[in-house]
Amino acid sequence: MGSLIAIREQVQESHWENAVSGFASDCRQALRRLFRSPGFTAAAVTMLALGIGGASALFTAIDSMLLRPLPYPEPDRVIALTHTAPGINLETLRMSLSFYFTYREEGRVFENLALWNGNRATVTGVADAEEVPTLFVTHDFLQTLRVRPAIGRDFAALDGDADAQRTVLLSDGYWKQKFGASHSVLGRRLMVNGNSHEVIGVLPPGFEFLDEKISLVIPMRPRRNGVRLIGFGDAGIARLKPGVTLSQANSDMARCIQLAPSKFPLNRGFAASAFTAARIAPKARHLKDELLGDVGKTLFVLMGAALVLMLIACANVANLLLVRADGRQRELAVRAALGAGWGRLARELLLESSLLGLIGGGLGVALCAVTLPLLKSSGLVNLPRMSEISMSAGTLGLILAASCAASVVMGLIPVWRYARPRAEQATGRWTTEPRERRLAHDGLVVTQIALAMVLLIGAGLMLRTVEALRNVDPGFSHAETVQAVRISVPAAHVAEQLRVMQLYEAVRGKFETIEGVDSVSITTAVPMEGGASNPIFVEGHDYSPGKVPPVRRWRNVSPGFPGSIGSRLIAGRDFRWEELRNGLPCVLVSENLAREVWGSPHEAVGKRVRQSLTHEWSEVIGVIADLRDDGLRNEAPKGVYWPLVMRSGDRVELPRNVDFLVRSQRSGSEAFVQELRAALREIDPNVPLANIRTLESIYRKSLAMAVFAMALLAIASTVALLLALVGIYGVIAYSVSKQVREIGIRLALGCRPQDVVRVFLRKGVVLSLIGACVGLAGAAAATRLIQSLLYEVGAADPATYVLALSGLVGAAALASWLPARRAAMVNPIESLRGD
Repeated sequence: MGSLIAIREQVQESHWENAVSGFASDCRQALRRLFRSPGFTAAAVTMLALGIGGASALFTAIDSMLLRPLPYPEPDRVIALTHTAPGINLETLRMSLSFYFTYREEGRVFENLALWNGNRATVTGVADAEEVPTLFVTHDFLQTLRVRPAIGRDFAALDGDADAQRTVLLSDGYWKQKFGASHSVLGRRLMVNGNSHEVIGVLPPGFEFLDEKISLVIPMRPRRNGVRLIGFGDAGIARLKPGVTLSQANSDMARCIQLAPSKFPLNRGFAASAFTAARIAPKARHLKDELLGDVGKTLFVLMGAALVLMLIACANVANLLLVRADGRQRELAVRAALGAGWGRLARELLLESSLLGLIGGGLGVALCAVTLPLLKSSGLVNLPRMSEISMSAGTLGLILAASCAASVVMGLIPVWRYARPRAEQATGRWTTEPRERRLAHDGLVVTQIALAMVLLIGAGLMLRTVEALRNVDPGFSHAETVQAVRISVPAAHVAEQLRVMQLYEAVRGKFETIEGVDSVSITTAVPMEGGASNPIFVEGHDYSPGKVPPVRRWRNVSPGFPGSIGSRLIAGRDFRWEELRNGLPCVLVSENLAREVWGSPHEAVGKRVRQSLTHEWSEVIGVIADLRDDGLRNEAPKGVYWPLVMRSGDRVELPRNVDFLVRSQRSGSEAFVQELRAALREIDPNVPLANIRTLESIYRKSLAMAVFAMALLAIASTVALLLALVGIYGVIAYSVSKQVREIGIRLALGCRPQDVVRVFLRKGVVLSLIGACVGLAGAAAATRLIQSLLYEVGAADPATYVLALSGLVGAAALASWLPARRAAMVNPIESLRGD
């Protein structure tokens, strides 16, 4: 018995060793065959690398940005607290201190709750005065995220007390840059916005929050007894209790909102009915959804385009494998006749396609690894979580598995056709079965053309979208000549409002003396960078209980604002500096607001508006052209332009964070910015120049996502078209090569060369028309997915479809004409000599 078991084990080991040895031998032979055909191998690998590389890059981006959880413990429990107010036509309303305290005191679903506000702060005493990105938060912010400082301590409840000592946390990057990563920074005093803050800790390396750039984190210090009901200027986050759903959170928030009016007094000038009529409702959602917004739609569309491109590449390679196997059919038939089994032949063909897939997949991954860092550093588009894009081990494995799967599918087509050669082929009596072969080649070409048509139409629609966006009037002109710079004057640095105004005027005057400066103005919100929205009361309108004043966009501006941005005054005039100095109540309004309230811009001049029921009336002295503050895709918000300096009784209201808009042909140059910085330093060396950008760069950001999608779709469709044309060229050329003898006979019997050209040209055009028609149907369904990305163009835009169809068929006709022309040049004698 023992000897039988031993013999069985020896036989099994022998079979196993033979199988491994045979497989290794097959691999070596497959590699040799591929190396003996460098043209075929290079073409197949290049196509696969392009297809797999593009799909890999976009899948890596989707995995990093959309699929991976945020880098906090239990991120699914962290939500963003936002609201809607349909009664005043606000789709998004942020958080207020009154709601923050109400949710903390009355809420039943939150484990932690915090407010935050991204802004900038002036730091002095470390080096030159500078403005740094700063996160102002309530003391429980890091607890809500479950993040601990790398060194030092977190904020305590006492740090949020208005009478407590001021404290600050440093980001890891700021700590290393300014303090050399020294632990002695703990306890050091840092002058921020003119106030001394104690450094109590350093955030962990790599800490990010909603893509906010952070150097400092400073606790808010609200006084509970001074909070008013209205004032939605902050953002909120919360950590849900275990097991609580988003729906339950919204329900509990809705209950708390009804309690808020009884807990906090109304702001001066507002009636209780206004809060009720606003119909504020909760709109909490997961923090990741808040961060990503609609970016996911664009990325999934582009991922679909990359997969289509990969399918086209695979179809092309499958066609190449068919041609290659066809050239080996005699060899395969002879080997079969000599005893090679079907499994052996199939394994060889599949091994070749698998090796091509692995090599192409490896090169595609390498291409992806090179492309992603370039994309991240290019600044072409700013996507959420872009800094987190990296290829994980799971992503790499999935890509390689997909490459292998694609290669096996590609290899199955020649296996099905040629791994079972017939006996008559082995004896030399060849039956080419032209119809089967023709259908296989033609089917793959039609597939390529159909997929290419889908991409062409998608790229065409995005091109039309970008063109339409560029034709939108943003409300300003010559944006490349407008330099925007931010200046902040903390109350701890300059306490008196009058002195702040004097500083602004001194800076304006100094800037105007710089060579090449045409005009200078001041604003609290640069065009296309959003802004605050507040109620506006119009004289003669009824604001009795139950009536809600309209909420409209606000900004404060100085005289010269329309000219600095290249806008137009539709009616009336601009502010005058003496009006600001004397606090005269006057105001500008946007054209669309003038039409909404008074019927026309000219009717608006001389009318009066005010900020609240307790403010004095301000006269409308001018109407300015509409500004697309919310981006080119969105309608211009109806806006009010209050003067930079305003008076409410004896109180002077003046913003301390403003942007100077400097119009000059030198805008954007480093030398010009240095001159602006030097001019400001002469006025006050402790006030830094910050947030330096041009209006053109802001304008381009509004186009960035559309241009990004258009560019990638254009590249994908161009490559797809080229691959499809290569495919149709190859099919026609292959048909010519297989029908040389027939062509020679026809020519010998008097057929004209142009008739031969017409036969093959007709075949190419017919194939392209069939593929294009299939592609049109596919595009009609697929382009509905990108409807939300389009602007002023429908997903079924006839002009785009006609142009794509005519362009593709024309290009296919040219690709067919080249081998057809060669067919017409066949020498009948040479073609018949073999017989």
